[in-house]
Amino acid sequence: MRTMPAEVTPVNFPERIFVLLFMFFALSAFAVSVASLTQAYFKIFERGRSFNDEMFFVRMYLNRFSAAKPLEQRVKAFLAHLFERRRILAKETNLMEKLPEVLKNEVQNMLISFHLTKLEMIKDLGKGAIQEICAASHLQDHMPGVVISTMGQAGWLLLLCSGCCTAPHPKKAPSVEDEESTLNPTSSEVSLRYTFFVFSHKPLSTLQRV
Repeated sequence: MRTMPAEVTPVNFPERIFVLLFMFFALSAFAVSVASLTQAYFKIFERGRSFNDEMFFVRMYLNRFSAAKPLEQRVKAFLAHLFERRRILAKETNLMEKLPEVLKNEVQNMLISFHLTKLEMIKDLGKGAIQEICAASHLQDHMPGVVISTMGQAGWLLLLCSGCCTAPHPKKAPSVEDEESTLNPTSSEVSLRYTFFVFSHKPLSTLQRV
């Protein structure tokens, strides 16, 4: 057995047994460490690979029926949005479904409260009022171009959690050019003087209905 700065040579039977055992455990520890690191590396990218594999079959399914390119792009974009928001292929989903309804509601309220507390008007409310708002709220995912609110007909409050939305002019129907030109609308663009709100093409948006 070589050690720095010189070699160590066993000269009797007990020393030979010790060296053999030491080399055996050292080799075993090295093999286990390499296997653990390899498994950890593959687990980091496991979810992405699973999504890419399933998206391959989605593309095959759409191509089988000669789906139009715009439709195919919308389907893939929405599925990618759900994947990024951990709506699909999330390891925690199976375990969270096993929780009792009381704990499920508390977890849902926690997720909604995370977005609500970012509002200035919510910070002045008490904990009980925030819990009541969370209990009456739920998250929604929408495709670009979907009308989410009409002036004079809104019956709920919509809080934009991710993505962005635009408000086209009431006298003009929303077009692709209008949506692409207002990917990052200002506060003056998103106001009640417009007829309805639609989602822009990029990125997809997640709304919280209150």
